Amino acid sequence: MNIVLDGIYDKRSLQVAKTLAKGCYGFDFRPRSFNFIQGYVLEELLNAHDLKQDDIVELHFENDSEFIIKSIVDTVEKYHPKVRLNFGLSSNHDKKILEAFNRAFSITFDEKDNLVYEKISSPLCQSVVLNYEFLHSMADKGLLNSFIVNFYSKVMRVKNEKFQLGIKLNWNSNISMSVIESLDPDYLKFEINSQVERCYRNIDATKLSEYIEYARKTLAI
Repeated sequence: MNIVLDGIYDKRSLQVAKTLAKGCYGFDFRPRSFNFIQGYVLEELLNAHDLKQDDIVELHFENDSEFIIKSIVDTVEKYHPKVRLNFGLSSNHDKKILEAFNRAFSITFDEKDNLVYEKISSPLCQSVVLNYEFLHSMADKGLLNSFIVNFYSKVMRVKNEKFQLGIKLNWNSNISMSVIESLDPDYLKFEINSQVERCYRNIDATKLSEYIEYARKTLAI
């Protein structure tokens, strides 16, 4: 089980991610995001940092034009071969948009999305992220096991070895080993925000490290 850091925006946050996390590095191209990164900045980061060939560079978009997305992806692929598109909540886009770029993509499971399983069934869907707070609430209601059985029967039976299941946690999540282990995810995702920053867009590496070490010890990973 890997730890993944999302919302990387500068050299220091990437270096912290390479030190404390692995497998996938998330960059946010949503203009209204506090972690927004410009294309030329990501280009400089990838040029300066050698990522492993198997690492995934994940690019988060929302309502961007096909031209912009394609342009950014083409630029990133000059520096790194494995790119995955992150479209956020499954309800934000229909299946046609998700598949329009003929690229591997990730979505976050939205329980209110009636078409979520149809979107996940796409062969291009290489990752699904489940919000930990949703899973925890299901466990509190005694509904987690039935959700998992339904999810696995509809998702895992149609996926190949490239598919990755993720769980997104908040920095202050009350982590339950039983909830995490019941899903057996490939990775845990954390997103940079003010809880792990000294001030705006100034990452606090010590605090972030403490949170991640707490997660590792709690889950024995």
